[in-house]
Amino acid sequence: VVSSTMDPANITNATVIKSIHDISMKFDDEDFGKPVFLIGGEQIFRAGLSMADRVLLTVINKSFDCDRFFPTDLLAKRFQVNKVFTTDTTNDLRFVEYLRKR
Repeated sequence: VVSSTMDPANITNATVIKSIHDISMKFDDEDFGKPVFLIGGEQIFRAGLSMADRVLLTVINKSFDCDRFFPTDLLAKRFQVNKVFTTDTTNDLRFVEYLRKR
């Protein structure tokens, strides 16, 4: 869990770090290569895109009244679509896999 306000002593079954850039310091050599998933919010996504090789993005085809968004501007600059998955049950969702541009 990345949080600048959580007290690690109060959290069980999770590791709390203060910054996304501290992720590599929390894992030992045998952990490298294992996936790390970032699930928000906007600042975490912005920082994480600089380190990510792959993005699995759920796109919701609806409008919502909100003021924070996934940084699609950075995504478009650094990544390219690899696969798009849709569901048979709804047209409101699609799942897109992006890979870092080489």
